[in-house]
Amino acid sequence: MPVLSSALPLIGNDLAPIFKKQDRSDNLPQINFLEKSKTQQTQPTQRTKSTRPLLVEGMSAQPVTVKQTSGVRRHFRHLYLAFAVILIAGLTALSGSLLAYRLTGTGNRQLTFRLSDTRQSNSLTVSTNNLRSALKRIEGQQVYFNINGSAIAASPADITSWLTVTTPTVGLTKTIGLNNSNIESYLSNLAKTNTKPAVNEIVVTHPDGNTVMLVQGINGFTVGSTTQAYNQITNKLLGGNGLNITLPGTIVPFAVDNNTAAYPKLIEVNVKTMHMYAYQNGQLIKTFLVSAGATATPTPIGTFHIWDKLTSQTMIGPGYVQPNVPWVNYFDHSGDAIHGNYWRAASVFGTANTSHGCVGVQVPQAEWIYNWAPIGTTVIIHQ
Repeated sequence: MPVLSSALPLIGNDLAPIFKKQDRSDNLPQINFLEKSKTQQTQPTQRTKSTRPLLVEGMSAQPVTVKQTSGVRRHFRHLYLAFAVILIAGLTALSGSLLAYRLTGTGNRQLTFRLSDTRQSNSLTVSTNNLRSALKRIEGQQVYFNINGSAIAASPADITSWLTVTTPTVGLTKTIGLNNSNIESYLSNLAKTNTKPAVNEIVVTHPDGNTVMLVQGINGFTVGSTTQAYNQITNKLLGGNGLNITLPGTIVPFAVDNNTAAYPKLIEVNVKTMHMYAYQNGQLIKTFLVSAGATATPTPIGTFHIWDKLTSQTMIGPGYVQPNVPWVNYFDHSGDAIHGNYWRAASVFGTANTSHGCVGVQVPQAEWIYNWAPIGTTVIIHQ
């Protein structure tokens, strides 16, 4: 037995006879039975000693036997000492087992929380064997930020960047702490990317008297303080139960404007009336008749920007090949452009939409647009 063997050297050779096989007769005291006979003399054994008899008149001399008990007492002392050693060794082993259980327990027993009054010292101490499962639980929880009606989830990688793992100077444990600077940086970037200015609504009046909303207004939003969100993360993240955090903010309402001065150069296309307008520094400077996309192949609606320009190109698409298309201004990445159209009669422009999605104008006007509108010019197309 490992515990007992380790304890034997503590008591020396006094205990060794207990663990050695002995003759049964050596362990029992020798007791002599004396017959009360005058003719039989009992010889004393080595465990008895005779005393000189006192002779009284009328009595015969007989030996008196005295029992030797010192060996028996020494034997029992050895037994008591062995029992004490076994008891101490057993208690030592039990305390070691309890310590091991505390360090490697299962379930929630393996986690020991240590929270202080300051956020910087929030930590979670776990055994080394349970570090991986503890981190998985923390990193895998759902953390949502509610901003202006939208829910934004923090990724597991984001949560990992908020943690630190250190090894204490003593003990078989690891300490999971918080990286406060990374938490602050994340919240700062989150507030910055979700703070958006208002987009003013732009309403213009064309020369024919028609009023058109050129740009739809969109309210802005400014994210407020992130202190409350920071406190929620630092106080509850290590619990692993998920977080649902609302970032406060202020709605910035849009304004209505009838001036296009926000755009240094702007091209407006109305596919319903088949007109195109060129604005510069808030002023309407040119108006064109166009032939936009046919019903089966309509021109896309929305806000775009000119991203490529070609003086001439052969255009190829489903069911057509059109060579030498002049003054091409691509405004989306699906092949749609403002360009010159030489194969349609002048009467088509402003009266019929006939293209495969492009906005066609007469060639001289296309050249003017090509030279006037640089790459990046905003193109707003609506009905």
